[in-house]
Amino acid sequence: MDKPSRQNLLTLLKHSISVIIPICLYAALLSVYLPHGLGLSLRYDFASILPPLFLVFLLAFQPRGNIGRLFGLTVTLLCFALPLSGLWASGQSEQYLLGGLIPYSDADHYYIDATALLNGKLVSTFTARRPLFAGLLAVLLGITDYNLMIALAILVAICALACYLFAREIQSTHGVLMAVLMLLFLFLFYRPISGKTLTENLGLPLSAIGSALLWRSITQQKRWQAILGIFLVSLALNARAGAFFVLPMLVLWVSGHFRNPSRLPLSPVSFGIASVAVIASFFINFLVVRALAGEGAPFGNFAHTLYGFASGGKGWAQIYYDHDSEIRDASGVEQNEKIYQLALQKMRSEPSLMLTGAIKAWKAFFSVDEYSSFCFIGGENVQVAKFSRLLLYAFCLLTLIFWIIKRDSYKSLAIAASIGVILSVPFAPPIDANRMRAYAATIPLFALLPLLGFDSLVRKISHKEVFLLHRKDFSANNDLYIFTIPLLAMLLIAPLLIRVSATPPALPTTSCEAGQEMAYLRINPGIYINIVADDAASRDWLPNIRRRYFVNRVHNLPHVETFDEFDNVPSGVSIMEGINLKNDSRILLFIDTLKLSERKGIYGLCGNYTKMPNPLTKHFFYAQSIHP
Repeated sequence: MDKPSRQNLLTLLKHSISVIIPICLYAALLSVYLPHGLGLSLRYDFASILPPLFLVFLLAFQPRGNIGRLFGLTVTLLCFALPLSGLWASGQSEQYLLGGLIPYSDADHYYIDATALLNGKLVSTFTARRPLFAGLLAVLLGITDYNLMIALAILVAICALACYLFAREIQSTHGVLMAVLMLLFLFLFYRPISGKTLTENLGLPLSAIGSALLWRSITQQKRWQAILGIFLVSLALNARAGAFFVLPMLVLWVSGHFRNPSRLPLSPVSFGIASVAVIASFFINFLVVRALAGEGAPFGNFAHTLYGFASGGKGWAQIYYDHDSEIRDASGVEQNEKIYQLALQKMRSEPSLMLTGAIKAWKAFFSVDEYSSFCFIGGENVQVAKFSRLLLYAFCLLTLIFWIIKRDSYKSLAIAASIGVILSVPFAPPIDANRMRAYAATIPLFALLPLLGFDSLVRKISHKEVFLLHRKDFSANNDLYIFTIPLLAMLLIAPLLIRVSATPPALPTTSCEAGQEMAYLRINPGIYINIVADDAASRDWLPNIRRRYFVNRVHNLPHVETFDEFDNVPSGVSIMEGINLKNDSRILLFIDTLKLSERKGIYGLCGNYTKMPNPLTKHFFYAQSIHP
């Protein structure tokens, strides 16, 4: 082997090691017990964790080259892992999560439909609204042999890597301070989402990578990078619907940035290509809907949001207060069409309510309260949180002022995207956004607005480059493409392969005693929790949760109608979410842990559904025996 070949091989080896070691450390951290205090602090707190996090990221982003990649990537992955570790060590229940693991409410629809795909079934009309994430989740569950814990760990890692790559791209032009602040901003947004099977797990990383490419297109003045960036941001909005007006603003920005200064203010070629990229993403999403769902409409739940907007900004649930009897028996596409009709009727009969709804949405968006645009910036101290949000608004204003004083393309990108976000607010109102979850696909771009203002202020005050804050000379280089290509393959190709190759499994022959019902479930490690005695010797670490902790934390769920059933779960019982392969219905299984132990595969279960049925508990199934 000649010297250049040896040198290239050595470079590849060093690069590989700088990526493999952080991933191995990430996996190791999530494989061992850690006291839940640290992880939950990083999940919920703010003032107490922000200074040490800032310092750790600042130091990790200082080294150059492969050493810099090793330190930066390791710290990023471990910090994103800790909130997930806190969940698994505490068995915490949250709005979309039961016992630290089991998907709940909206999250369980995506999980159930992902398993349905693997079993040769179509997804529901609910998931057809946003099928891209369910397809990706099906791929991850297939790779991990249905192990939900490992699949969730991979989702968190994907998001951490995407945020890291965007931060490195920013560092290449604006230095460490901006990179670290962006990474912290995205971490604070993502941390309550980690560990849940929600579409934000796809919307955020796609947007972060798209934003990185848009940023790079300014640095390298390559239009194709900007077009690819717009395509990825548009795909992110298809995965997690939100601030759609960002897309036309990005098209206009690209058309203005990549133009001949001596001719038209906008480039028709850039405008046309960027528009095609946006249309292509919607067309791809439509094809995925047809392939994975058969029926259903993308963004079907927008009908509910539109009716709430037309009613004066009363929220997506207003339709059920006004017209429950009219839409109760309708389902899927038929129900959405009916709601659209009612929304249009409301707009024609009382058009002034739309203005009321818009003003109400903008007022909440620009507040410092729980529905504000920066509501995820906060934690244990309410006053500190409100003050921090107020500062962010001030930095947004500074970005506008500095841009007026001296125009630059980076600030122009941030301003254009932010205008798109603000225009979208009436149609993605904060009252429906659930702590800005609906803005996951545009949050990386929107974050640029306050962060560029803060960065410009620091530079103005310091009058010189500060080593720790402004070191540049680090770019994601080819890492950006190495990450994006496999992600798109898992997102757009692998789910279709699953759809055409998966077949319904053969079910074992089982009979139940008189008075019992039969259910068939696939049982695998990593998809259930065990409720253990309060005096159990084992530590709280999934799948084991002490009963007193489970009962106490299950009251974090949003539905009080379920509390009685969960409060009465004794120790020695395991709980898992699954699909009844007998009739493709959703099921929440309660079974003696000893009967479940060491099981793997498809089993028949004999038992009965709850004796206290209501719409939220009718799928609760108490198994008495398992076969074979």
